[in-house]
Amino acid sequence: MRLPDPLHRLAARQSGLLTAEQCRAAGVTREEVRHALRSARWETSRRGVYQTRPGRNDWLAGATAAVLACGEPAALGFFSAARLIGLDDGWARRRPEPFHVCIPESRRIATPDGVRLHRVTDYASRVQLGAWPARSTVPDTVLDLASVSDLDGAVGWVARALQKELTTSELVLECLDRRGKHRHAADLRELLDESGIESPAE
Repeated sequence: MRLPDPLHRLAARQSGLLTAEQCRAAGVTREEVRHALRSARWETSRRGVYQTRPGRNDWLAGATAAVLACGEPAALGFFSAARLIGLDDGWARRRPEPFHVCIPESRRIATPDGVRLHRVTDYASRVQLGAWPARSTVPDTVLDLASVSDLDGAVGWVARALQKELTTSELVLECLDRRGKHRHAADLRELLDESGIESPAE
């Protein structure tokens, strides 16, 4: 099946993946989708998500499929965002799935298999504009990871992001102020204000 050019470009951007809804919107019928699946030209990645390049099963394709399976809006967060932005230093790569996906707090969806769903407040401000697959901003990713770590781990995540120059102390502080509540807020704010976070993490 030859895809319409816009759909072909969309699949290329989405690691070869398309959703049933995207296919319908582009004029591809259910029967055409079924035929592509039966003939093994496509394969089902997740429910309602199809891989148009059979055999592609790398981590990025899996993460993209997880986001697509959650519908819009949805974005990778926590350990999945850390891996995507190069923050994990290989540690998150050793973690088994699930993929971590953030959605607005008001959304209610069935959690797809293999996905850890996080409902977050201020969703729009937490997501990197224009990035694909959608993912939380670096400061938000850092603070999300810090929130599920002990103090040493929290300091380590922030220090790693600063050392890799993925973000700045100022941006992390702004993000911390915007959130209002964080289990390590006082300690992180003190360290960031003093620009001394690198030392405690070493």
